[in-house]
Amino acid sequence: MLVIIVLVRISKHLKMKSIQFEDQYLKKDGDGDLVLKQVPCAFLAADNYCLIYDVKPKVCTEFPNTDRKTSHQISDLTMQNIAVYSAAYNIVEKMKELMPLEHKSNRRA
Repeated sequence: MLVIIVLVRISKHLKMKSIQFEDQYLKKDGDGDLVLKQVPCAFLAADNYCLIYDVKPKVCTEFPNTDRKTSHQISDLTMQNIAVYSAAYNIVEKMKELMPLEHKSNRRA
């Protein structure tokens, strides 16, 4: 239901019918979930500006999801995102600057 609401909101913003939006921008993944056809996101301009910023999905708003109690469970997804989305990469790099982590091998006993 939530996916449909987001789909309708974005398609309305783009002045498209929902079915046109789905046909043009979405596909079903292996789990049957709707995902974007294009990577990086079709709505990410060359300057990393979001072309649908006012109606962007919650997942984009919450990225990198560090405020979730279960953020460790989506670390693989975060790693995939930083490989393709320069904005995601920049966010993670800034987090590393602000919260430097000490590698286990560098710890002293």
